[in-house]
Amino acid sequence: MLKQILLIWLYFSALPLFGQSLIDIKYYSVQDGLSQKNIQNFIQDDNGYIWMATWNGLERFDGYSFTNYKTYPKSDVRITNHRFTNIEKSSLNNIWCQTYDKHCYLFNTRTYQYEDPFLFNKGGGTQLKNCMYCVKG
Repeated sequence: MLKQILLIWLYFSALPLFGQSLIDIKYYSVQDGLSQKNIQNFIQDDNGYIWMATWNGLERFDGYSFTNYKTYPKSDVRITNHRFTNIEKSSLNNIWCQTYDKHCYLFNTRTYQYEDPFLFNKGGGTQLKNCMYCVKG
């Protein structure tokens, strides 16, 4: 009888252990430093940074704070539409970015500058039907 009571007590005392969450989820918003609430796509690079395609440019999260990357009037490459729809990591740990108007740019993660890989083919080379199809090969 004592053995049965002990087994029942162990069974009921162990139930709360299985209800414990194994993952701690934290939600981030504009109040936490995110420049825009609409995230279209995200990836993690080789250095552990989380990169996000937002409607306000490319966003990097280092685990503590957000940094937004856009082009400005004095930039070498000028992006007219910072509404990114897709991003992919390249083999050299750079970021391929596709904008809402189907233009494709390469973001250099060492210099933090955008590059236009189709600069010499302005006859429509940057306006691809699906930029990420070319990146994935």
